[in-house]
Amino acid sequence: MVYTYQTELRKLAPEIREFVENDNDLQLWIQEHQLDAEEITLEVEMEKGEWQPVSTKEMLYWKDVAKVAAQNTLKKLNAKKQLTIRINEQDLQLLKEKSLKLGMPYQTLMQSIIHQWVTKEQ
Repeated sequence: MVYTYQTELRKLAPEIREFVENDNDLQLWIQEHQLDAEEITLEVEMEKGEWQPVSTKEMLYWKDVAKVAAQNTLKKLNAKKQLTIRINEQDLQLLKEKSLKLGMPYQTLMQSIIHQWVTKEQ
């Protein structure tokens, strides 16, 4: 979301004031940069020299750390547990027939049915 409303401009104005001369310049600066409030704050901090560059080696290290964390999160979200149940033969046969019509394995259909039932709002 681009901040062009007057109230947002007023909130951001004190931090950007040293880079613009008047309200029109301020609005133009925000529109040209297409930045949200957080991005504007970062831009101002960089202009003031509050951010220091990191080495390529350090950047790659933190990139790898973030990648591993994201992969671990996905593994946890997609983790599955094996389950053994007893089911009526006729129900199982009907489930298999429906799964054939849908073009998916019956275990996948069963998993989908269970997921839909437990996640629906009561």
